[in-house]
Amino acid sequence: MVYPQADLPTKPRPRVSDRPILWKEFHEPFFRPGPAGQTLFMVFGVMGLLMGGYVLLLGMAAAASSSSLGAFTNLVVRYFGTAVACFMFVGVGLRAASTFTGERDRQTLDSLLTTLVENKAIVYGKWMGSILGVRKLWFVLAPLWGLALLAGGLNPLALILLALGWCVFAAFEAGLGMCLSLLCRSTLVASVATVLTSLGLCACPWAVWSLYASVAYQGNPPSDVTWVQQFVVHALTPPATLFTLSFHTEDFALHSDTWQLVAYAICGLGCYAVLAALLWQALVAAFPRATGRMPVRRTGIAIRAQPDEAT
Repeated sequence: MVYPQADLPTKPRPRVSDRPILWKEFHEPFFRPGPAGQTLFMVFGVMGLLMGGYVLLLGMAAAASSSSLGAFTNLVVRYFGTAVACFMFVGVGLRAASTFTGERDRQTLDSLLTTLVENKAIVYGKWMGSILGVRKLWFVLAPLWGLALLAGGLNPLALILLALGWCVFAAFEAGLGMCLSLLCRSTLVASVATVLTSLGLCACPWAVWSLYASVAYQGNPPSDVTWVQQFVVHALTPPATLFTLSFHTEDFALHSDTWQLVAYAICGLGCYAVLAALLWQALVAAFPRATGRMPVRRTGIAIRAQPDEAT
């Protein structure tokens, strides 16, 4: 019987670093569509970028002729930039949901558990690899933010808050997906649970408040409690939080409550940062129990990678 030859990497990879788990996750493809799938994704990706760039240039030309370039780029960041960022969060969650279940499916989890890498290093490598798995989409999101900043459609403080918000939400999604990957036995179940949990966290606060307002105030809450609705929307709903943080300087002159909404959004980042930290602690504590792997004790013997010898 002739066994099929394993697929070799199309390009040479660098030498393994001192963090092998992170190296593995960084150089491992997000998914394996095959040669035909790679061609289709490349064709549609290039066509989408060209069409999007063409529409963006046309819109910028029309906005520049009417002296509204800043407002136009701000709308692009608020709507299209927020959509791209949320798509990246979904990618982080799906990649994290397959960290441990994917190792079980490929029957490589036992090999991973028998290495001399510490438990915390394994968890960190998987966690960071999930966040870096969507790094190529930064070639779309970063130019949008930079263009809006140069055109006056994005305040410099907003750019800092947007970058901080992306990191916070990505860390939360990575922790959530990895926790569910430890609990679930199937990649499909973990992925669906991650997506549904993320959508539930976005929709549940608003749904609960809307139900309470409709029962207690007949759908017309008084002015002294409208801040609760604003907090629920702008702080506890990540897409709305990024939308709010995509402000430009003129917003403060046109809308008197801009600072208040931005403050709510910053509070929301703090809440999700706390949740991300709690998920990280839960991951570190649950990984040994879920896998049955005892902590690796250092014996004082240094293990170094030997240079390749000519054969």
